[in-house]
This record gives sequence, C-alpha cells and structure tokens, in this order.
Amino acid sequence: MALALDCITAEETLSIIGKVLSSQGTVAILLPVKEGSSLTGGQMFTDIPEGKNPLPKGAKYVAVSTFMYQAVSVVSSHEEIY
Repeated sequence: MALALDCITAEETLSIIGKVLSSQGTVAILLPVKEGSSLTGGQMFTDIPEGKNPLPKGAKYVAVSTFMYQAVSVVSSHEEIY
C-alpha cells in the first residue's frame, strides 16, 4: 500500500503524485485545492474539482482541513467580524 501527503495541493502537485501513486494508494490533501501550480491567485476549491482528478482510478484521497475561512467583500469600519 502506498501513502502520500500533498501539503501544497495545487492541481500540478496532484498531477505529479498521480503519476507515482498506485491504484491502491491513498493521498492526504491539505485543503483548499488550488487551481494551477501556485499557492496564490486562481480559484480555490474544497474538493478536487469534478473532471480534474489526476489520481489513478481506484486511488483514494482524504481531504484535511486545518482552518476555515469566509471571504468578505466589503467591511465597514464600524462592523465587527467574529
């Protein structure tokens, strides 16, 4: 059995792991999944987007969330966020 950990979890790093992971392997992915190959910019996802899973058929993955965040577009100076 093969185990892998992707602490970057960008589409490119998942693709690299997918090339060496066996179909019986398991990979832990640190959320969020980032679009492309960078930690910054692009969209972020709470799961591997449908149709973009580069892992071998039969391979499993476990999504690991270390924190939750909420995007806030505009906050006035008198509002408090909890």
